[in-house]
Amino acid sequence: MTITLSNNTYDISSPTVGAIRIRKPGAKFCGLDRYNITHVAEETALPVYECNENELIIKNDAGDVIISVSILETPTGWQVSLPLTEDEQLYGLGDINRTRFDKRGHTYRAWVVDVARYMPIPYLMSSEGWAIGINTTFEHFYDVGNTDKDKLKVTCRYETPDITIYTGKDYAELLYRYTSVTGRPTMLPKWAMGLTFVCNQQADATQLISDCRNFRYEDIPCDIIGLEPGWMETDYDLSTEKKWHPQRFYIPFWTPNGASNFFRAVERLQFKLSLWLCCEYDLFYYEEKLIRGNTEDTLDKYLTIEEYEENSENEAFEDDQHLKNDFRMMDTITKPDEPWFEHLKKFVDQGAACFKLDGAYQVMDHPDRRYGNGMLDEEAHNLYPVVYAKQMSLGYSDYTGKRSMIYTVSGYTGIQQYAATWAGDTGGGFGPLVSMMNNGLCGHSNTSCDMDAYSIEGIHFGFLMPWAQLNSWAYWRHPWFLTDEMKAIFRDYDKLRYSLVPYLYTAAYQAWSTGMPVMRALPVVFPGDKGTHERLSQYMLGDSLLVGVFLDRSEKTGENGEKTNFYLPAGEVWYDFFTGEKYEGGQEIFYVPQKGKGGALFVKGGSAIPFAGEERQAVGDKPYESYIIRAWGDNATGMLYDDDGISFGYRNGEGTISNLSVVNGELKVETTGSYPGMPEKITYTLGEIVK
Repeated sequence: MTITLSNNTYDISSPTVGAIRIRKPGAKFCGLDRYNITHVAEETALPVYECNENELIIKNDAGDVIISVSILETPTGWQVSLPLTEDEQLYGLGDINRTRFDKRGHTYRAWVVDVARYMPIPYLMSSEGWAIGINTTFEHFYDVGNTDKDKLKVTCRYETPDITIYTGKDYAELLYRYTSVTGRPTMLPKWAMGLTFVCNQQADATQLISDCRNFRYEDIPCDIIGLEPGWMETDYDLSTEKKWHPQRFYIPFWTPNGASNFFRAVERLQFKLSLWLCCEYDLFYYEEKLIRGNTEDTLDKYLTIEEYEENSENEAFEDDQHLKNDFRMMDTITKPDEPWFEHLKKFVDQGAACFKLDGAYQVMDHPDRRYGNGMLDEEAHNLYPVVYAKQMSLGYSDYTGKRSMIYTVSGYTGIQQYAATWAGDTGGGFGPLVSMMNNGLCGHSNTSCDMDAYSIEGIHFGFLMPWAQLNSWAYWRHPWFLTDEMKAIFRDYDKLRYSLVPYLYTAAYQAWSTGMPVMRALPVVFPGDKGTHERLSQYMLGDSLLVGVFLDRSEKTGENGEKTNFYLPAGEVWYDFFTGEKYEGGQEIFYVPQKGKGGALFVKGGSAIPFAGEERQAVGDKPYESYIIRAWGDNATGMLYDDDGISFGYRNGEGTISNLSVVNGELKVETTGSYPGMPEKITYTLGEIVK
């Protein structure tokens, strides 16, 4: 089906319910489509629309206008314009800035840059019930009511327009529809809900095992133990020939995978081993091979010397074996016929269960590079981090049959379906907090940062997020090197997190099911409450927990000199998790954390929350057999999801959903579903009821 706008013809289609895609007839699809990063479902009915000479007007079923779109094409590029109402808010664009949610009044560049823009995501959603996704990997710009306060303008100097307009009754529905096209957040292994610790970069096998032992000795739960680039023989090895450092991580050649090696000791201590990687490999040869199948080679085969000598066309007075091929690759790292993940399989065989993808060199420009698919960097730069995460995630899963735990620093459209991310080399403060929520506003759920273990505020924040990481890197951030007081605080928060794993895992399942992130900026959850707008120091963690961090950043002084730093959303009753104190919603308060606490943690009234009924040093692979259900308020309800924690059975309905209710002091649990390896008996115990 086609439409005409400003004398240009466009194809329109509906990739999902309530969405309309607009693109030039015959134009090539972008790399996101070509490499199946975006999922175009079987076409659905188009939203209600009409066209005039210059605008596509999208309406709801009642005939009310939702949004109008105009497109201008010029010899130097194209521009999409959408009108904005006076009080309209626009959220999204991923980790493109770290100072605000609402993007109104500013201009943004969609281009991956180290630190400044680790993960721009070309998606914006409006408080007026629409969202826009830009289907390109080329650099482009968003003028969000900056030069013209009443207009959103998206400009690009490359190719032709290709956009998708989504409609929905609220932010939740917009995210659901957007992630149905760009992929739902990946379900990490259940053990990824525990603590990740990254060793000092100088660590050797002895230090690695010592760190594992110390976590157990200090009674500090931990699941993932990571190595920085020092694990490799060649520092920052970009090749597919990488090896363990022969002195730091000696492995007897006669038993490379044996039970007596250091990585098996790590496993026996119930840790999952993570390895640091950097990459500049040309990943696009393999993507092209997947498209056309394995029936042809990427390039002509290199000739053997014998084949060269037998070819009479190569006869010369003086033969030079260096000239035996018709081409010479400037890229000396890539092996066009070898997928990137292939060389990592031997490390998986030795116990590597997790990979950390450093920013080197995926966040850097490569202005003189032409990739194996013919793309220049201007088209491949934003695409590369997503393809990298895709090949790592699918490579691991295809090889092991298990879910992957890949975490990376960079991304673009679709990153949420392949990898977790951390906020890069920017610490664990206020900026990373905002970046994580901005990513969540684009449907990316599995976010984290480098925890600041030297402050109570950093520990509070670091454990109350979708996944938790403490990175020593060049330092000595081990919990047992803290003061006794801080070590005890660290342990308490760590154990709180481990007790909440059933709740957090349930929230992760909800993210996979709906696109609603685990860590939720308040405007997404309470869109009608103006008090939640630009609350950068607060977020919902799942359905029931309200977290406040770095509250000094939100401190305000009222007309009468009263100070506030925390807002309790209207329409709910809230309970202080630590003290049990009850508050009515819709008010500003000045919150002072209890001794040993680094911020606020509130529970929404009417919540029944599942806690682990058994204390563990690691989440591991074993299902929980007992739960404690705690309730806040009368007629409390909640949900508990569980599955085997490692397989992809959840995609086929292999899992259990337990609806929890606590009424008149009695607990009721109704469970549906099952999964292989499910415990024969599961115990649910009613814990504290806070009123």
